[in-house]
Amino acid sequence: LARVTGQLWLGWIMLMLAAVVAVHELLGRAGLRALWFPLAFLALMVPPPGLVTGPAIYALNQGLASGAVDVFRAAGADVAAGGALIYLGPYELQMAEACAGMGSLASLFAIGMLYLYLRHDGDWRRCWRTVLAMVPIAILANFLRVLLLMAITLGLGDGVAQSWVHPFAGLILFGIAMLTLILVDRLLSRAPSRERKVDDAA
Repeated sequence: LARVTGQLWLGWIMLMLAAVVAVHELLGRAGLRALWFPLAFLALMVPPPGLVTGPAIYALNQGLASGAVDVFRAAGADVAAGGALIYLGPYELQMAEACAGMGSLASLFAIGMLYLYLRHDGDWRRCWRTVLAMVPIAILANFLRVLLLMAITLGLGDGVAQSWVHPFAGLILFGIAMLTLILVDRLLSRAPSRERKVDDAA
């Protein structure tokens, strides 16, 4: 059905459900409880449908373009925005779907969840606030990437910005986002939580 309709995400969901059924048949409920995180982690491979990502990508593109234009305009640069296009001096930059940062958000969420699971031994009560922080961290990192590429375009030209510098800037800022996530998790882990207060009171 997924292949006939072209909805590949539906096929991925069916494969994940088949994996859950197979684990249940072979290992029972105890096996499902023991393997819930690997199964959930594999579910992150399921690409969300375009009906969900389309509006989010559009909104992020518009917000990033508008925010970047405001920053450069405050710095005195000749810049303007029209939809997903940014007019930067003599250059015309297009905010592609990749610039929205959905890929960065998905990658950061997957790697971040694995890190939190290993560090906190699967106790999500100790790191749920860090999970919520993943979205703003990923958006901020991608916003800084857009600003960096715009600065490179304005200073060195569009040819340099669209060369190996473009993916390299994304890789560096993704690493910074991951380090920021680790730092936020460590800071939040030191802060007293409500669960700890309840346990102490008990």
